[in-house]
Amino acid sequence: MAYELLRRNLLSAAFVEIVSTRTLAGIVFVISSLYAIAACAILKAVNDLGTETYAIAALAWLLLIVVLGYFIRVLDNVIDTVYICYAIDRDKREVSKQEVHEVYGLLPLSRNHRSSLETRTLLV
Repeated sequence: MAYELLRRNLLSAAFVEIVSTRTLAGIVFVISSLYAIAACAILKAVNDLGTETYAIAALAWLLLIVVLGYFIRVLDNVIDTVYICYAIDRDKREVSKQEVHEVYGLLPLSRNHRSSLETRTLLV
């Protein structure tokens, strides 16, 4: 039903799914890596544990990836839900949240359509 709703309104499900998921996963990876590097530097500065320092930093990296991955999964579900609500609004020709319509209005409609942002810049 969701696919038919998106197809009927010329909305791209793949664009939102791929961009939001990959962007959030990239942010989790970068934050976890920076955290592991900071943990390793602090452990080396306080006391030198040898190779155990790297093991502790790797465990800190893994733990943060798991914890942030959970929150990212929830946030990704929220993004998908809001996108489906936007599609329902378009289907009913209503605007329940103007801010959401302004943001999602900038996304491409389908593979063959340009986003309204590109159209606006071409007209200027």
